[in-house]
Amino acid sequence: MTEEEPGPGRDDASDASEALSLVKELRELVGAILERLTEAVRYGKRTRKISWGIGLLGALDITLSVITVAVLFNQAHVEGQLHQQQAVIRQSQLRACGIGNDFRAGQRQLWNHVIAVSSAPPGETRAEREARLAKLAAFRAYIGRQFRAVSCTALYGKP
Repeated sequence: MTEEEPGPGRDDASDASEALSLVKELRELVGAILERLTEAVRYGKRTRKISWGIGLLGALDITLSVITVAVLFNQAHVEGQLHQQQAVIRQSQLRACGIGNDFRAGQRQLWNHVIAVSSAPPGETRAEREARLAKLAAFRAYIGRQFRAVSCTALYGKP
């Protein structure tokens, strides 16, 4: 036995060391795979949380949009009602103003009648007559100013 032939003991040792080295490599590969799987699971959990957050934000956005549209429609409806009420109020103000103008015209007629039927005092001199007529003219001017008609459209606008 001069040539070295692989013996049964030597072959087994070499196979065992090779198997051991393969097992170590496999262990390292399995460790790397487990580490990557752990990272993938963490990443999946994080992305699920982010997805849920985005979903909730989307739902909140839709809810707020619906509420905003509802408020805007309600506001438009209320504004329409206010414009109608303002038109009714303006018409009422114009009618009341017209009634006030009729009352003032009646007052002018009344005072003009009172002045017209008042008689001169007996024994009135020419100077007294001129003084009395000047006072009456001043009184008529005063009555005209006090009971003048009001421009209802200038006050309340057109109906």
